[in-house]
Amino acid sequence: MIRMSRSHNAVDFRQKYLQIRFEYEETYRGQIEKIRAIYERSEVGATPSDVNDCLEAHFREYFVNSFLQALNWRLNITLDKELPNLIPESPVASVSRGTKRRLDYLGIEQETQRPLLIVETKHPRSPLPQRRKSSNKPSYEQSVSDSWPSVISDGLRGQELMGEWNDWLKALRDYVLDVQDKSQTIPKRVILTNGHWLILFTDPADSFLPSGSRDANRIFAFTYEDNGSRKRDDFADRCNDIFEFLEHQRVLGETQPLNVGELAFHLSSEEVSGAMHGLRLMYVEKPGLYAASPIIDVTPVILLRSTHGAWLRVESGKEDQVPHRYEQLSDHLYKVKEEASQLLRKINEVLGIDLKSYKLQAHYSNDEMFKSLKGVTKLKSGGHYEEYLIVTGEHAHYLKPEPSIAACPHHNWGYSNQQSCAEPRLVSIQRRSTDPHSFFITGEEHHCAHREVSAAKASQIKPGNQERCGARSGIDYDAFCEIWAFEKHLCCRTCVFERICTNAPIFKLPCKVCE
Repeated sequence: MIRMSRSHNAVDFRQKYLQIRFEYEETYRGQIEKIRAIYERSEVGATPSDVNDCLEAHFREYFVNSFLQALNWRLNITLDKELPNLIPESPVASVSRGTKRRLDYLGIEQETQRPLLIVETKHPRSPLPQRRKSSNKPSYEQSVSDSWPSVISDGLRGQELMGEWNDWLKALRDYVLDVQDKSQTIPKRVILTNGHWLILFTDPADSFLPSGSRDANRIFAFTYEDNGSRKRDDFADRCNDIFEFLEHQRVLGETQPLNVGELAFHLSSEEVSGAMHGLRLMYVEKPGLYAASPIIDVTPVILLRSTHGAWLRVESGKEDQVPHRYEQLSDHLYKVKEEASQLLRKINEVLGIDLKSYKLQAHYSNDEMFKSLKGVTKLKSGGHYEEYLIVTGEHAHYLKPEPSIAACPHHNWGYSNQQSCAEPRLVSIQRRSTDPHSFFITGEEHHCAHREVSAAKASQIKPGNQERCGARSGIDYDAFCEIWAFEKHLCCRTCVFERICTNAPIFKLPCKVCE
């Protein structure tokens, strides 16, 4: 499988598909047939087998891998170091049967391992489904008049189909149920294909779960045929449907970041229900002779919520680095705020509306909105970097210019140590640190050296305390602190999540806000 650029739209996908199809039909098939004719041992006078009689592995290697990559599913590490999101030959164990089988492909959400896509491939000569009729004379025209989704729907309900289709549908059902059993999640899409046809189940829960209706309208069939007298290529002609239902970001439920110029092509003013500020943040561990140092780059984003409940991310394209010189921090925060305000103004101009930002606390208190967009989301990671999307609500940055209460002495580790409440493992951080993650150092107002605060932020979210923790971005057994992954000793009073955290019954700070 070759590395290819990202498909940004259905046109990109169609162009790549046509190239993949041409190479498979005109190049790979011919090469395989020649090699098989030379090396296949058979009786004298016997005709070498057709390439379509060869292993399913050829079809997967030369067609399916590239086809899925054209839909932005990755089997390898990409040039920008993103990890694979498609696992071939993924084992799945069945508790009920006591067996283990392998899915041809399992598409996952990289960070959570949540299942998104199941792909099963069949022999290139495998036929499309047909009902077993008393006349026992199935035909292409008969299948078309019935519609293949309708035939498959009946097969899912138990009607007998020709060939191995009942067994294939049963196997797909078992795969979906086994994946659900292991992950507590139903995959969003299921595909069955032999390269010349592709059956797409857009709602696997409806198709395969016992409670499903087996609705034929949630099943799609795409076919390819070129026998000289007849040419049919649904893959190309209906590429928009394939891209809409199977492109990785669409299955994931996320959209690629947009710039202002693209926005009007995705949303009209009537389709926007609200907006929030946010940051895309990259945390880099810069190697050093004696110790690594943290580099934090940020770019302002505006998060737009559509009337359909989806979130779109519009980026400014301008990035700035959190300065190592503490006296430059206020200038950095002012610059990011100006860039964020300018981005929102441009969005309002393009859409012809006057958007105001949701407040961060309002977002956290709205279960529906928060479930669809957590406060902190890890986007990707590499050897020495991690990238996050941070919701900041009405604020432009996750850092405040100064603490919400003045003159707290616990910014200084020496004072906390004298009071016997310093973090014992912390000692005195004199330089910006990646171990532990502490960008700010002792003596700076954004640093906290208090032991109780550190312990509380590190405490785990558990099923037994979830309600008292309130809405959190982390899952079970993650740290309570929203930004713990990249910052462990920030003063809570200088963080935009301060009110979110202190409103939780479980979290109390030793410093008190003056009334």
